[in-house]
Amino acid sequence: MLTFLLQGMALGLSAAWLPGPFKAFLFSYTSIYGWRRTIWAAFAPLLSDGFIIAVALLLISSVPPQFTAGLHVAGGLFLLYLARSAYHALQAEAEAHIESGGSLRDVLTKATITNLLNPNPYIFWSFVGGPIIRRGWAISPWHAVSFLLGMY
Repeated sequence: MLTFLLQGMALGLSAAWLPGPFKAFLFSYTSIYGWRRTIWAAFAPLLSDGFIIAVALLLISSVPPQFTAGLHVAGGLFLLYLARSAYHALQAEAEAHIESGGSLRDVLTKATITNLLNPNPYIFWSFVGGPIIRRGWAISPWHAVSFLLGMY
């Protein structure tokens, strides 16, 4: 069980350092609203990864490559939307906009959508994390859970 925990910790740490759309979202929101309002967005993967893991374990191996391409397009369009919003917010740095645009619900919703449209978690959970969970589950459910605990 310790092996699965350590694997999860190592992969979780490396995932935390990799750049990607979710990190870009966090950096842009931090630059606009500050770290105190954006810190809660870091918990968005806890809300969205359960769905992503389920999709990866159940479906992703049998879907056509167009599905992944569709995720790339949808994620790219959403990132363009976020970039446009950040640009307009930086242009009009009015205090009222900063106060209303950075609510916890707004930030967490956008962060969760960003993570759901990001193809990186789907790829990771399909080819790396999913097989480790299956292998751990075959030994004991606690092995799979220890991997997930290490990841997060």
